[in-house]
Amino acid sequence: MHFEENFTYHVYNRSNQTVFKTRDNYLYFLRKFRNYILPFSDVIAWCLMPNHFHFMLSPNKKAIVKAKETHLANTQVLSKQFGTFLSSYTKAFNSTL
Repeated sequence: MHFEENFTYHVYNRSNQTVFKTRDNYLYFLRKFRNYILPFSDVIAWCLMPNHFHFMLSPNKKAIVKAKETHLANTQVLSKQFGTFLSSYTKAFNSTL
């Protein structure tokens, strides 16, 4: 995924299996989202369902600053954050199975 400032993106992911089995799963996912994504993007809308999620996002200035600090292209910062965020949630979810 490549993100640019001042654009709005629909980010979603769907699974063939349930990824939110309990209320705590939803809350944990949102805490991870807050830590990894919110610093770099404004949220316009979001929806979590048992087997998938949707976010309407607009990258913000912090993504540009982070890109300069880490020598990444502006479009890669939010993408990298999403990868880390989803991997982190998946590892935690799988460890509870």
